[in-house]
Amino acid sequence: MVISKVFSLLKNEGLHAVLHKVAGKLCKKITTKEDAVTNIPLPEFFYIETSPENNPEIRTLRVKDGYDTALEVPFQFNLHVNSKNIAAIIHIYYPDLSEEIMNYLGNIPCRTDLYISTDTKDKKLQIEQCFSHYNNGAVRVEVFENRGRDIAPMIVGFKEVFERYEFFVHLHSKKSPHSNEGLVDWREYLFENLLGSSQIVMSHLHLLEHKNVGISFAQHFIPLRININWGYDYTLVKNLLKQAGITMNSKQLLEFPSGSMFWGRTDAIRPLLNLDISFADFPEEAGQIDGTLAHAIERSFLYICEAAHFQWAKVARHDYYPLKNTVITVDSKEVLDKAISRVYRPLFNTYLRRSSRVFAKVPEYVHYNTYPSSCIRPRLNLMVPTVNAKETFGGIATAFKVYNALKEHLNERFDYRIIVDIGLVSEESKQLFSDYMFMSNVIDDSCPMQLVETRESKELHLRRNDFFIATAWWTAASAFWLLEDQQRFFGHAHRLIYLIQDYESNFNAWSAQWIFAENTYKQPERTIAIINAEELALFMEQRYRFSSTYYLPYTMNEAIREKLISTPRKRQILFYGRPTVERNLFDVIVDGLALWQQRNPLTCKLWHIYSLGESYEATYVDHIDHVTIVGKASLDDYAAFLSESMIGISLMVSPHPSYPPLEMAYAGMKVITNGYDGKDLALRSENILSLNTLSSEALADAIELLCDAIEHNGFDTQKGVLSAPEVDMTPFNAKNFCELLWS
Repeated sequence: MVISKVFSLLKNEGLHAVLHKVAGKLCKKITTKEDAVTNIPLPEFFYIETSPENNPEIRTLRVKDGYDTALEVPFQFNLHVNSKNIAAIIHIYYPDLSEEIMNYLGNIPCRTDLYISTDTKDKKLQIEQCFSHYNNGAVRVEVFENRGRDIAPMIVGFKEVFERYEFFVHLHSKKSPHSNEGLVDWREYLFENLLGSSQIVMSHLHLLEHKNVGISFAQHFIPLRININWGYDYTLVKNLLKQAGITMNSKQLLEFPSGSMFWGRTDAIRPLLNLDISFADFPEEAGQIDGTLAHAIERSFLYICEAAHFQWAKVARHDYYPLKNTVITVDSKEVLDKAISRVYRPLFNTYLRRSSRVFAKVPEYVHYNTYPSSCIRPRLNLMVPTVNAKETFGGIATAFKVYNALKEHLNERFDYRIIVDIGLVSEESKQLFSDYMFMSNVIDDSCPMQLVETRESKELHLRRNDFFIATAWWTAASAFWLLEDQQRFFGHAHRLIYLIQDYESNFNAWSAQWIFAENTYKQPERTIAIINAEELALFMEQRYRFSSTYYLPYTMNEAIREKLISTPRKRQILFYGRPTVERNLFDVIVDGLALWQQRNPLTCKLWHIYSLGESYEATYVDHIDHVTIVGKASLDDYAAFLSESMIGISLMVSPHPSYPPLEMAYAGMKVITNGYDGKDLALRSENILSLNTLSSEALADAIELLCDAIEHNGFDTQKGVLSAPEVDMTPFNAKNFCELLWS
């Protein structure tokens, strides 16, 4: 075929055309490989590349200036603060700035105890003299060795102080003598954004008290933005976080309170306080501008904050920050909720395209970027590859059956979200799910009914009480990652509701996908399993254990059952034809039918063959006579075929029985199917012939056996009867399951 095309092109268009065509094919193959790892940042992000003068070691992932948003302070709505007593941890290396600092502290409206460090006794006397006029709390001044700048005195010298305070502010007498004139206003910028007025202070405290914010800090000073990079500190940060049980990598976004001044919650830095760090771990002061433990801790604060289950927030005074369009005005509590989700970018997300070979080659294997939601309502989430009717087969239909049964009993106690991970949601489906708000991004999480398309944007809001129903191995893998994020954001994670509809590991035998699918069955403490159909339940029970296990008894589809009619049977053979699904053995079926026709050239003329399931090219069956490709039939047409046909063929190389052979048998057809590792559908119905040895020859023999019996004895069948294997497992009951979920 290929050679003939080449000769035809050579004859008609010449050698140059052939070479051009071949080169084009090769270039396309090389340059458009879908499994290429790109590591290209998402549109809102960029890399600060390495250079000897700035960022010398590794490139740094950052947010582009125009997308790096901050909350405008002060907030423009009535603020109420409950804090009665907070701590100010202050390092004053330059005593001449004491009065300036004390004046800013005067804007704190609640009692504030001061814990001030310096490095000499003479400086201590000067500081005590200045702060003798302070009357809004206790003052304690300590002399510590000159190591670790403002960081060591805070987390080592005043470590025990944090146990007595829920909230604190960290300050120091910043002069940055190493910097050029461009940074002379940096201290004022930081003080104004943190302590510029009582309303600004109350804005910070409101974030700490009423939102899940652990650290609130000033947006980066504009002249400094180019210096927000790893410098010489990445390895120091990585090793420090490792001590705290936190794993990171160089592809993660870098964000930190530059200048190391911020408002904080003690619990948000507790993993750092719990480390056995001493003054001796910090180098002696030698005017270092980078590459010390203090610089590393400064860059670690927000990673530690997130690991402690808190968010962080950046603020900016509109009159002090020139990129006005990135400063979000906050004039109500509702606006604040949405604004925080725009400002906070979780550092453990992956803001790169195709960051690994696995994700590039297996696009359905999705690790979503997640954003914590402030909504406290519980929500039931269904994760499916598609909702489009033309793409929906038995497994997805069963998933919706379970989801809708739970939804009926949970009713208004829960919100609901359908997450579509592979397909695009058609306009027809949007109409079908008109009760749901269609979304393709994470703009808003307040809507109680959401239909979210994630094929392009792999982002999701995550609530404290999100419950996930996984319906295939890759949705389970994604859901487990979502639950890890739920643990990280909120300090707890719910168990996964895993609707197991087949032994999916074997869909991709001897591959990475086999490993990934198998892994989803090996997390028993995190899984509530609902196993679809008795045969699969028996198979899975022998191999895996889950924290709770239910089975979904097979029941005839009610809509199909109601449409079955009594009508004279025709010499028709239905077969379940899905060429794209290997386990349905399409090639074995069509070759078996062809062989039966070759063996019985006269008898086969009496029979017509219909292929139901998927549409495909007629060339796939051009070696079979009297065949019609129906594809996906409507329920009415399917029920009519079941009612009037005599023989059905439906194969499935898996422990799941699959629905078509059972539906055919229930309707009274004679059915040929196959066994698998203990599965024997003949035990369910006398209408089923289950083949233990499967081949095209064996299938042709079975078709001939049934056709001969019908020709000699007539068509005798029993309709409406299916038995079920015994299963020592709790059957799924939506009402009881909902009570477990709600509790």
